[in-house]
Amino acid sequence: MIDEAKATKLVSILPVFDIDANTKDEALTQMIAALAEKSYITDPKKFKEDIYRREDEMATYIGHGIGLPHSQSQYVTHSTVVVGRLRQPIVWSDDNQVQLIFMIAVPREARGNLHLKILANLSRMLIHDDFREKLATASADEVVEMMDQHMLRGENNG
Repeated sequence: MIDEAKATKLVSILPVFDIDANTKDEALTQMIAALAEKSYITDPKKFKEDIYRREDEMATYIGHGIGLPHSQSQYVTHSTVVVGRLRQPIVWSDDNQVQLIFMIAVPREARGNLHLKILANLSRMLIHDDFREKLATASADEVVEMMDQHMLRGENNG
C-alpha cells in the first residue's frame, strides 16, 4: 500500500544505498527488489524484462558515472525514481562504469508523457557537478529532499 504522504506526490524518490553488486544485472535486481518491497511494482521479473527491453533499444549510460534505466510498464503501480548508490563502480555498457543509478519506473497508463518529464527533470539536475557531488555522500533523507525540490508534483501537471 502507498502511504498517504507519498500518495500526494506524483513521483516518489526511493534511495537504495550501499548496493553490493559486481554487474549491472545484480544492481538492477537489488533496486527492483526495493520497488517490490514498497509495492510500487506488481511483478519484479516482468518489470526487469521491461527495463532490459528498453536498455536493448539504447544504452542508458549518460556520463559522469551514471546509469539511467527506465521503463513505462504495466507492472508499475506508482511512479518512482530509485536512486541507487553502489559500493564500487560496475561496468554499465561499452566499458562505461557507473556508481550511481537512477531507475525510473512509471505506469504504462501514466498521462502527459510523465516518463519524459521525469527524464528531463533528472537531466536538468544531473548536469550540475555540485548536485552530483552531494548525491554521492548525502544521506537517504537528504537525497529525497534534494530530489523532491525538483521533481514533479501532481497538482502542477495535467
